[in-house]
Amino acid sequence: MRKLTLFTLISLLSCGSAFAAGGKNSAEYREAYQCALNGLKEGSAGGAAFCAGNSRDPSKLEEKAYADAERDFKRMKSGGTTASQGGCAFHHATWIANGTHADGFEEGLQQITNLKAAANLVFMREMKFYDSRNMEIPWNVAQKWFYKKGDRGVISPFAKKTCNKTQLTG
Repeated sequence: MRKLTLFTLISLLSCGSAFAAGGKNSAEYREAYQCALNGLKEGSAGGAAFCAGNSRDPSKLEEKAYADAERDFKRMKSGGTTASQGGCAFHHATWIANGTHADGFEEGLQQITNLKAAANLVFMREMKFYDSRNMEIPWNVAQKWFYKKGDRGVISPFAKKTCNKTQLTG
């Protein structure tokens, strides 16, 4: 009896961790979300038809990712953001440093976690912006967070109104 109870407990724990690994932070969800978003950007219907085709039935998690991508794409297309709180989707930005004095001798992929730091570079470097799910934010949405003042970038009043303090200054 004791062996059966131990086996049952181990089985339940392994099922629980497998379930937890299959959430929105899983590779399966992120890949399905990005595939559907890419399909929608290309003008296809997106979702299962674009990503899985007739080769297989999508999992429940993939179906959720497709639905989320379609919802977020519609928001982005209408000029909205993917964030539900306050309208500011910014989580971080990346850019490539080339090791020069202007880059502080940094090389390779660099990450910025606040809009103040991004404003200093946004008009001098090619940057990519991401939300908290590590999904890329299109430039037409991100550009609303900045304006150019002289030769440098500044956080816009729109960003100050819609982004929280952590997003603005870290």
